[in-house]
Amino acid sequence: EIYEKDEKIQKHLQDSLADLKSLYTEWGCTNYINLGSFLIKPVQRVMRYPLLLMELLNSTPESHPDKVPLTSAVLAVKEINVNINEYKRRKDLVLKYRKGDEDSLMEKISKLNIHSIIKKSNRVSSHLKHLTGFAPQIKDEAFEETEKNFRMQERLIKSFIRDLSLYLQHIRESACVKVVAAVSMWDVCMEKGHRDLEQFEKVHRYISDQLFTNFKERTERLVISPHSQLLSMFTGPHKLVQKRFDKLLDFYNCTERAEKLKDKKTLEELQSARNNYEALNAQLLDELPKFHQYARGLLTNCVHGYAQAHCDFVR
Repeated sequence: EIYEKDEKIQKHLQDSLADLKSLYTEWGCTNYINLGSFLIKPVQRVMRYPLLLMELLNSTPESHPDKVPLTSAVLAVKEINVNINEYKRRKDLVLKYRKGDEDSLMEKISKLNIHSIIKKSNRVSSHLKHLTGFAPQIKDEAFEETEKNFRMQERLIKSFIRDLSLYLQHIRESACVKVVAAVSMWDVCMEKGHRDLEQFEKVHRYISDQLFTNFKERTERLVISPHSQLLSMFTGPHKLVQKRFDKLLDFYNCTERAEKLKDKKTLEELQSARNNYEALNAQLLDELPKFHQYARGLLTNCVHGYAQAHCDFVR
């Protein structure tokens, strides 16, 4: 670290530590914390900051001006740690489901047991209840709007690639037909060596063999290839959306069971189901809009690239 190489900073830290140690001795505190351990890698020690600040807070007299800001700092750092833990839990949950989707068929079969079969059966049962009206529809307007935008964007990209591929095919066919027509003109006119016919055929061969080929290669490189790669990235979010739906059904089933039984084990299962659903739901609400924004930016840039390539082709 840079501060470890700066003698002035090191001296200042050592003097501060000496002053702090003398204050601890003066106040009769025995729990002296070695601040050096916190300064080795500050980012890696963030989970220990509450301990440090609480020790400082407890050792600070009520009348001291640092009492109020220290109290605020303790609350802020505790909130940071909660957010870090929640973010890590959400990430771990996503990685867990992604890894599960990459398992082979035999690996998935080997993981099946009575508990997992019952859980999947309960999901199907709950889904049928909601579809047939025997249970109220589960609504989440914020997520439904986010998911709708996600699916609409995927359909838009698929349509764009399909229509663009058809357009290239039609231009290819049109260019070939015009070359054939130019060659056939010789048989109609029966005037070999007519300069106008030679120029006509030469121009259309140039359009077909060079201009169109360059246009097609640019379009595939700048538009079709990036969008095909982008479409492959929709697979992961799709699986997580389905997992989120599964966890919502699990949460609904646990809620129904907890209302009937109300024993400790059932309530713990309910809390676990709630945590899993809320974590996955929050992660998707956070990441899907970002994915949508990045995909929209890529789509816009590719359309601009295609427009320029098309202008160069027809110019």
